[in-house]
Amino acid sequence: MRITLTELVDLKAATIRQLQLPDAHPTHPAAHEALNRWSDTSPLRRAAAAVLAHLEAASCPLDSVHLHGEPVSGSRYSDTARQTGIGLGWSHYRSISHHLQEGTD
Repeated sequence: MRITLTELVDLKAATIRQLQLPDAHPTHPAAHEALNRWSDTSPLRRAAAAVLAHLEAASCPLDSVHLHGEPVSGSRYSDTARQTGIGLGWSHYRSISHHLQEGTD
């Protein structure tokens, strides 16, 4: 993974930066609905809540966000192009180059 990510950075195809996301709770109803995938005690729910609150603060439209493979708001068959993808694991890291070519984050 590190080699692939380093190559993407070297090619100027990606920028990597670390974000410190404090515990936070999003306010948008669609964000709350998306969080219902996990139990209240799940670390994934905690991470997802922090990142969704961060995106809300940055005025990112939630209808363009895919959280852990699922859209946050709207139908999964929506015409809305995915702009921001949030993965909570490395299961799809091999498709990073593909997503970058499609202009996604």
